[in-house]
Amino acid sequence: MRRRDRTIEAVVEPGTLLGVFPAVQLQDHEVGLEPGDAVVFFTDGVIEARADAGLFGEERLRGVLLGTVGWAAADIAVAVEAAALDFQAGATGDDIAVLVVAIR
Repeated sequence: MRRRDRTIEAVVEPGTLLGVFPAVQLQDHEVGLEPGDAVVFFTDGVIEARADAGLFGEERLRGVLLGTVGWAAADIAVAVEAAALDFQAGATGDDIAVLVVAIR
């Protein structure tokens, strides 16, 4: 979650591959959101994008998100996806999915 004050809060709950296993355990997390905040959901393909420099990683993701204060949700999602794809520069990588909820 990227707050409008440019802080990043991780709400981490490792997930199970949905649709593959007959039963999954899900956890609820309650967070308060204010105008300017954005919640960013992403698959592991974002932070595990690979290049000669290693993995894209959480720190690079944080850097991208810190530059998106005031942006619309769709623009944040495009920025995250583009940064991960640019980082791996044509290398075959994992799938990437990004979903953003931004409070205006």
